[in-house]
This record gives sequence, C-alpha cells and structure tokens, in this order.
Amino acid sequence: MRRSGRRTSIPTSGIGGGRDRSRLFISIQMKVQFIRNYTAEPLGEALANLLAKCPTGFEATFGAYGNVLPELFDIASSKVAPNVLVLTLHLDFFGAGIHSSLWNFAEAEAELNQILRTVEKLPATVYTFISNFVPPTRAELPILGLETYSGRDNTAQEFNLVIREFVKLNAHKCGLLDFQKIAARLGELATFDLRFGLMKKVPFKPAFFEAAASEIQRVLSARSSSPKKVIVLDCDNTLWGGVVGEVGTDGIQLDPYEYPGIAFYRFQASIFRLLERGVLVCLCSKNDEPAVWEVLDRHPHCLIKRKHLAAVRINWQDKAANLLELAQELNISLDSMVFVDDSPVECELIRTSLPQVTVVQVPAKIYRHSETLLDLTVFDRTSVSREDAERLTYYQAERARKDVQTPSLDHATFLRELAMRAVVRELKEPDLPRAAQLCQRTNQFNLTTKRHTEQDLAAMSNRADVKIYLLEAADKFGPIGTSGMVILVRTGGQIEIETFLLSCRIIGRKFDRALLFRALQLATREWPETVISGLHIPTAKNTLVKNIFAEYGFGPALEGDQTRFRADTSLVDSRLPEEILIVEKL
Repeated sequence: MRRSGRRTSIPTSGIGGGRDRSRLFISIQMKVQFIRNYTAEPLGEALANLLAKCPTGFEATFGAYGNVLPELFDIASSKVAPNVLVLTLHLDFFGAGIHSSLWNFAEAEAELNQILRTVEKLPATVYTFISNFVPPTRAELPILGLETYSGRDNTAQEFNLVIREFVKLNAHKCGLLDFQKIAARLGELATFDLRFGLMKKVPFKPAFFEAAASEIQRVLSARSSSPKKVIVLDCDNTLWGGVVGEVGTDGIQLDPYEYPGIAFYRFQASIFRLLERGVLVCLCSKNDEPAVWEVLDRHPHCLIKRKHLAAVRINWQDKAANLLELAQELNISLDSMVFVDDSPVECELIRTSLPQVTVVQVPAKIYRHSETLLDLTVFDRTSVSREDAERLTYYQAERARKDVQTPSLDHATFLRELAMRAVVRELKEPDLPRAAQLCQRTNQFNLTTKRHTEQDLAAMSNRADVKIYLLEAADKFGPIGTSGMVILVRTGGQIEIETFLLSCRIIGRKFDRALLFRALQLATREWPETVISGLHIPTAKNTLVKNIFAEYGFGPALEGDQTRFRADTSLVDSRLPEEILIVEKL
C-alpha cells in the first residue's frame, strides 16, 4: 500500500548555503536512493556532506514513507537504477507498528522476508545497504525483566538475525548498516530523539545519523579503493612494553589479564585479526635479532609468532632503508605499506623520506593501543576471499622458490623445474570478491587498470557478449591461488580484451600467456570471430606491460591517439606456454 509522501532529492550542490535541494546535480554518477518508513533525510544530508568532494557528484533520493515494496519493485523492473540503495526501517512504524494493538509478529516477519526476497532480485549493479533495528534500551517492567507489549525487544533481536544472515549470503551486493552497533557505541542519549521521533518521525539524533553516514561512506570507499597490503611493526613499546634488550624476555610487559601488559596483548590481538584478513605482517625494529626471536618463540603470551611474518628487518640500520628492502623483497609498492612505531623520530623520518608509506604512531596512552588499529580505515575490505586468508602462505612459498633459484640455474630451466600447473575457468558468483580485489589492487600487470567492482563483474557475467576467465595456479611448492583475470567482450565483429591482469607475485613465469591464450581458446569455441583486439592504457605503474601485445605476436593498429593491437585467432594455440600444464582442476 502506498503511503502519502513526496519524493525528494538532495544533491551535494544543495547542501548548505540555502540552495534549492530539489535541483538535480548535472552528470551525477553516485545516485543513492533511500527506501524508508521514517524521516531519513538527515541521513542523506549527513552522507552528502561526507561525499561533497565526490568528483562525479552525488544525489540522495527519497520516496514516500512506508512505500517499501512498491519502490523495490520499481527498481527491480527499471532500466535506470541507483548505484546505491539504502533500505532503512524503524520498528515503531514497521508492519502495523509495534505499538499498535494490530501488531502481529508472524505478519511482520513475513513482510520482512518478502522485502529481503525482493532485494535479492534487484539488478546486480545496485549495491544495497540494509539497516537493522535498534532494540529498546529499557523494558516496561525492568524489575521483572518482562516486555509486555508484543515482545518488542525480542522482535528486534530476531529480525536482526534474519537481516544479518541475508546480508552474509548476499555479500557481493549487500552490506549491513549496523544501527544496533552504532546505538550501542553512542549510547541512549546520543541516539534517540524522543521529541522529533513523535512529532516528525525523526527517531534519531544528528550524531547517530552522522555515524551511520560514516559507515556508508567507509564501505563505499572500501569498495572503490585498494586496501593496504602490509603492516610493518616496530617491536619495543609497540608489540610489547619495555626494551627487550635491557629487561629480557621475562621482563617485558605482555599479559592477557594484567595492566599494562594487557594493552600490548590486545594490540597484538588486533594485529592477528588483520593477519586473518590477509594483511601481511612484517617487523622493522632496531634491536638485537636473537632477543626478538626469543620473545616470539618463547614468551607464553606473545600472539605474533615467527610463522606469522612475511618478512623482517631486525638490525640497527636506517628504518627507511629497511622499508625499501622489505618492499623489494615482497614485490609491492611503498603505498601498500603501513608503518607502525612508538618513536616520533622514526615516524617523522618515514613521513619525510618515504611519503608514500602510511605512518601510524601508537599513542603514549598505552590503553589506546588497540583502538589505534581499529580506527584505521586503510585496511578496510568488504569481503575476505580464500586468497586473502592464505596470502601469507603464498608469500612464504614464493620465498622458497627464490631460495632454490641459484645463479647457475638459467631461467628457462628454473621454470621447467617448478612443475607449474594452471586452471583457466569462467568466473562464478563465489569468485566475485576475489575478482573485484584483483581489479582494485593490481597495477603492474594490468593492461587497462579498469577498477571493476563486485557489482560490475556480476552484471557483466550475465551478459551474453562477455566472458570472464580466472587463473588458478600452483607449482611444486603449493597453490598460488586465484592470481589473474581476463575479460573478453564480443563486439564489432571481433573479440576485445577488455581487462587483462595478473598478480605481481607470479609475473615472469608465463602464467600471463597461459591465462590469455587459454581463455581465448575457450571463447573461440563459441564465438566465431577471427580477430582479437587489445589495448594498453598507460599509467605510472603499468609500464611493465607496455610491449606485452607485441611480445605475444599482435600487430599495432592506430586509433586516434592510442594504439590498439590486433591478431588473428589462429595465433591462439601456438602461444600457449610449454612450461605450464593446463589442467581442469588443481
């Protein structure tokens, strides 16, 4: 049933200054639609303020109150859909209204499930934030612990479980806007607006809307930018309290229960959670190396162990030089690194000499150590793939590969002895998080550096004129994971290589040839086109591949100010590398 209400829009250019908020922002790309059953315009304004510097513009659109299912149906059937949908409902106005005598749990639950089923049918190009419900902070009869009006508290908790499970199952196109957690963090007084909740259906205070907008902005940023890959840690007074070289392993402050050691223990626990999400952990400490290993190997409360480290520099050398060596060893750029130290001198050195590195100085108030990491957004990612969880294993295996490549062993022989295997297969829905990560993070071997999101890839995979192939690799040292992707588009009587990228950790082993030419081999079984076309779009970071098409045997064909490379499909089979065994399953 459609309820009364006027559709409004809030462009960024209409925030502040008394400008007309109904005026449309020209060339808007970030279009956010709010579907709600309460006055959520303050949330849109708070988000617009955060995204005011968005180069493509931003517009927030609001429909009528309580017009939830009809508006969802409109989006599902419309050819023009928003980039982002915010679905936010309040329990006071949900169903018949939880305070109403007509309230019925079963009917409300059925309505919630119908709403979620409709969200599931929305176009893959729409990313949906779903807010959960804020449970009440007090019961009508607190002494007895009873809730007398229709189990309101239990309803919020049970519905929140349903919403969480739905978001988890649809993580590639949905995100949880956790109102419950925001309210718990802010507290009752900063969350609820009792007066305007009754007068104008604005149940939350500005601080709450601002916090919720920050959560949306943080997720949008994580979806469109690359997270940092490596955290580089100092040891003394960072991983533990005290100088181990002076007080010894037994004298440092590190304890799961007692202060001040518990502050460092919790800090290590925060590091461990980053490790589980695929962040590589390194040490860079001015110290005696045996003393540091003694702590990591023997201290009963040290969570970070030798096996958790991707690389280390424990010496008395300049830390800036050590960071350069670590970046070279891991084959990563400096802007992928976060340096954490307690010394203001060392932090300033890295800021001035290596400005690409993100520098974090742990606070002098050690009880805030773990919060320092929790507040960082540079490691944010919207999902954790299998490759994320196993990244440390891949880097450790890579170190083993380098150890066996002696100067007397020529490169061709080295490649043959690696016993490399590859699977090239079409993308499936569970692959979306990893495929999007590859698009966002890969720079050196990336022909076009197009930053496709999970939504983009999901939409493209449903098109008959697009094929997306992934590379899974392994060798005698173990699996290397999903490490490459190629997107082929059938257009204008030819097959266009729309995206072609490869993880930096396997560059130089001919996996690029295995990926591209096996993908073309599979595609040409269904597509009769005889011409293959590819384009290199130069960036500051992908000069490595500027001549790659020429190396494959493609010929140039000038198009305006760019050079497109073309080849005949008869080239495909002859370019598959002999050193790599193409298999169906690793």
